Amino acid sequence: TMGQGYSGAYRGTTGADNEPADPTSSIDENARRMSAQFPISRNGYFGIRDHKQIRVISCIDPIETSHVFFQRLTHGATHEIATNNRGMEYQRATFADGSIVTYRVVTSTPDSPAVQISVTRAGPIRNQKIHFTRKETLW
Repeated sequence: TMGQGYSGAYRGTTGADNEPADPTSSIDENARRMSAQFPISRNGYFGIRDHKQIRVISCIDPIETSHVFFQRLTHGATHEIATNNRGMEYQRATFADGSIVTYRVVTSTPDSPAVQISVTRAGPIRNQKIHFTRKETLW
């Protein structure tokens, strides 16, 4: 419904009940399945590189898009809510192979959620940090 507030930091969060990771699920396979919506470079990166080695995905709704990205990329991983050293909550997903993806809605960049990918081995997907930024639209 329109105007519905967010409950906590992660509206619509599912799977945050520490179910064990599905051993058949992999970040590489999930990334391949979502590559039509979120293309991957031949070097294993999403989005475009900004001046600080951070990847950027520009979109109309950074919060919604980053949420969909995180949910699809981490399908089959164990999800948990964690807290960083500044007391900010974030979501962490751990795959059976030890690869970890974190998702922060609130970052130091206003209205720019971030997903960080740490893979245990170099495969189709590389370690990277992705910021989701609002695409400027012409009216």
